[in-house]
Amino acid sequence: MSHQASFLLTKLSDAYHKQRLPHALLITSQSKVAQETLASQLCEHMVESGQQEESAEGLLDALGWDEPVDLSLTAEPQSQEETGVVQSSEFVRVIAPTSKSRQIAIASIRELEQFFSQKSGANQSKIAIIKDADRMTVGAQNAFLKTLEEPPAGCYLILLSSELHQLLPTTRSRCLILPISDQDQPQIQDWQLELIPALELTLKAGFNDEIQAIIAQRHFQNLLLERKALITKSQENQFKSDTKKYSDATYKKWVKGEEDKLESLIESLYLEERTELIQLCQNWLGELILQHSGQDPSTYQIVEQDVTTLSNLSPLHTHKDYRDDLLNITLDSLLKRYNHFEELENHLKTNAQETLTLESGFLKALS
Repeated sequence: MSHQASFLLTKLSDAYHKQRLPHALLITSQSKVAQETLASQLCEHMVESGQQEESAEGLLDALGWDEPVDLSLTAEPQSQEETGVVQSSEFVRVIAPTSKSRQIAIASIRELEQFFSQKSGANQSKIAIIKDADRMTVGAQNAFLKTLEEPPAGCYLILLSSELHQLLPTTRSRCLILPISDQDQPQIQDWQLELIPALELTLKAGFNDEIQAIIAQRHFQNLLLERKALITKSQENQFKSDTKKYSDATYKKWVKGEEDKLESLIESLYLEERTELIQLCQNWLGELILQHSGQDPSTYQIVEQDVTTLSNLSPLHTHKDYRDDLLNITLDSLLKRYNHFEELENHLKTNAQETLTLESGFLKALS
């Protein structure tokens, strides 16, 4: 489930102040402007936190950044083109694909490692921002894994990407993935909330109970079956209403064509809701990751539904505080579980059998 950028900036800034910010972030959105804006604002906040305000302003001037920091470049890299470094200062590096190959090669990664190895002030973090991180070559990603997993103290990596599937699973699994939404607030459908108690039971079991994981998977699938029944009924009623006036022979061929489209439409709407429910699982795990980093429970906007909704629950405007349940669960485990749901969504897009794929995916993610 995607978050609104201002919400993420507040949470990430707070985590940084509490020294609980993960060292590797992966910001993803179809809008590169949204990615770059969030990264630049977070970067600016981190720099200003470690310096006196006048020094921070000098750094931003040296980078040629306005407020908010502008990472969208109007010119191709010049003097440092071979390494892909497009902007730099004592505390910040911005890496982008080189102009000829449009790739990020190992040389760029080596430059970042050298940058991280240089000493900085006691209170000043070093930040590397990698634009179009999905353009890293396989060799560059493999060379990057050790730094990505365990960067030097006080060093942070912010990866930006619109094509997560182009990144190696080993790269994604080492980052906290932060999808950005264009909505004013993170949104969930109220019927989706029925899945939350089943997810919470897997957490109560320490993500160590296969039975609870299967129960969550069955609840997930039953919710979808009920939704599909509602979708089917709604679309069939609409179809009957639309075609009632076309009952004469002239339009029989048209009606037959529309009947053929109806099944495809129902399936398409069903798959859309399946994707949204998987995103809810990711959103819930994302909330656990934020709380593991010391954040307070998040507030969500609930989308109101009509009387045919499945949910009888009152809208939950605030997630529960799970921090006591997370005491014996590592951040690395949560990141991997988050990514397992992404893998599950990708597997479901193939011709794999749905029930078996869901069962396997939920076992990986929740047990």
